[in-house]
Amino acid sequence: MNTWITKNGIRIHRIICLYANVYVVTGHGHCFLVDTGPVAFQRFLARQLRRLGITRILGVILTHTHYDHAGNAAFLQKKFGSMIMVHPAEARYLKKGLSSVPGGISVFARVMERLASGIEPKMLKFSPCEPDALPASKIHKPFFDMPVTVMATPGHSPGSVSVVVDREIVLVGDCMFGVIPKKILPPFGDDVGQIISSWQQLLATGCHTFLPGHGFGVSRPTVKKNILSLSP
Repeated sequence: MNTWITKNGIRIHRIICLYANVYVVTGHGHCFLVDTGPVAFQRFLARQLRRLGITRILGVILTHTHYDHAGNAAFLQKKFGSMIMVHPAEARYLKKGLSSVPGGISVFARVMERLASGIEPKMLKFSPCEPDALPASKIHKPFFDMPVTVMATPGHSPGSVSVVVDREIVLVGDCMFGVIPKKILPPFGDDVGQIISSWQQLLATGCHTFLPGHGFGVSRPTVKKNILSLSP
């Protein structure tokens, strides 16, 4: 488990559920989560929350509703009474408990997309729950008393969002990928142009660290280099 601390004392703890990251953000006496991991890691997630001493979670912000990010949303809603916040474009998937299948960007990913489309009803399903939809605006400040902003960062999926913490660190979901060194383009996405535009918006926040839903943290220089390499 890794921890980042901002200048104002906001703590971000990363719980690694094998291949998906869950972020626990605490400060000013409050706690919220960004993403929930796949349902197969529900017990592990519960143990890690107990280890951190978490007994109350005001809300969960889902960067998007794919199964590996929203899989434990219903569990957390039931256990903690947490609000499950999601972009309006993703709300219907949360109600159904079913992931959409994003397009494959690479050749390998396109093959995987076709396979996933065929097994979607079985493999990509999770427990549905009632969403608390975020406003459709590009920037929104949640209700909890923390220096946190939610930004619309579409591209991987239409309703993808990123969470800016203290103007230092951004929790970016699958807007960026942190698995392959120096390469941050996610293997799946609906619109590469939108992804690059979202990266540019995230750089404009002035933040120095970008924490993805998969893999390790990404620096500003790495984001800039990827924009240059992919721009026409």
